[in-house]
Amino acid sequence: MSKSTTPVLIVGAGPVGLTTALLLAKQGIASTILQRGPDIERTGSRAIVLLRDTLEAFDNAALGTGAQLAARGITWRVKRTYHKDRLLFSETYPEARDARYPLFVNVSQVETDSVLLHAARTQYRDYISIVFDQHVTGLRQTPQQVTAITQADREFVADFVVGADGAHSNIRKLLGIELVGRRSENRFLIADVRADLDIGYERRFYYSPPGNPGYQAFMLPQPDGIWRFDWQVAADTTLEQQTQGGALDAKIRALIGRNTSYEVRWTSLYQFNNTYAKEFGRGRVFLAGDAAHQFSPFGGRGLNSGIGDACALAAHLARAIKDKNKAPMHSLPAYNAERQQAAIANLNATGRVLRVLVPATPLHRAVRHLALRGARHFAFCRRYVDSGPYAVSQRPVTQIA
Repeated sequence: MSKSTTPVLIVGAGPVGLTTALLLAKQGIASTILQRGPDIERTGSRAIVLLRDTLEAFDNAALGTGAQLAARGITWRVKRTYHKDRLLFSETYPEARDARYPLFVNVSQVETDSVLLHAARTQYRDYISIVFDQHVTGLRQTPQQVTAITQADREFVADFVVGADGAHSNIRKLLGIELVGRRSENRFLIADVRADLDIGYERRFYYSPPGNPGYQAFMLPQPDGIWRFDWQVAADTTLEQQTQGGALDAKIRALIGRNTSYEVRWTSLYQFNNTYAKEFGRGRVFLAGDAAHQFSPFGGRGLNSGIGDACALAAHLARAIKDKNKAPMHSLPAYNAERQQAAIANLNATGRVLRVLVPATPLHRAVRHLALRGARHFAFCRRYVDSGPYAVSQRPVTQIA
């Protein structure tokens, strides 16, 4: 069995893992990233919202990365809410005149991952090693180090391990850390659709829209004329049911019209959670990003809160590693408290939105029904059917707009 050593071992080459490695490299600390597949994920929009704080964090981690993504991204300023095919209300956000970046941009996670990977391979190639086709199947900890064993019969020995391996994190499972919170019973069908729509850059949210009655749908612009569609669907829905026999075409046509040509670039089906890990670290192993928390996709909180995790954890690890006597080790539990607080704030915010969008009780359903009836005419009704604001800060303790 071959053995490698590194100060920090990072499991997962997504945006959280790559950002952690870049921030450590900036302080002269080497790391090794293990990726389960033969490459980073290069399909689908996935997490498309990058908040201003995240763009600034990318620039701080690797010169020009935030600016590159901001230049590619789309910022919409108009948000429209519909009931069936009727517009209830719209809001226009002011432009950010004094800030370097807008409040947020929409850009596919494929581009985010690619930009960060390129920075790791160029700006910090002497500090970051990326090893593909490595799935961690075992962990051994001592007071001084951690050993990770992979399916490829390799051992990686590190001072610290970061589990940034996503919602189904094997690192979290190997640590035996439970998730707490609520798992949604509903699923969402996603499609990236290339179409020239004559509506400008805006976000549209639908209650019981044409083509998807009784559920919700929303659409967001991306670069290059690609639109992201999300439809809430029944809990027992399969991707095959939705993409065969004209079902997907009917959903798309109901929102863009019969005469608009389009091309489907990617589809997926997901079931979102509002959960967080009971512990964000145990011993010398830490969780970050979706491995530590999962939120419903309202407000752009998932990836962006994960970057907040990366910033906080990289700072704590750098202090611990640079101190010769390892005295700052006692401060590492502060990461757990700090980022759990952020996760709980995000979970509470998305939970409030979820009670509006997917009311679970007769009272919540009645309130939403009345709010939908009054939202066209009365401003106070709109807050009961609004799909929620974006989070405005993810570092170091999340503040919710």
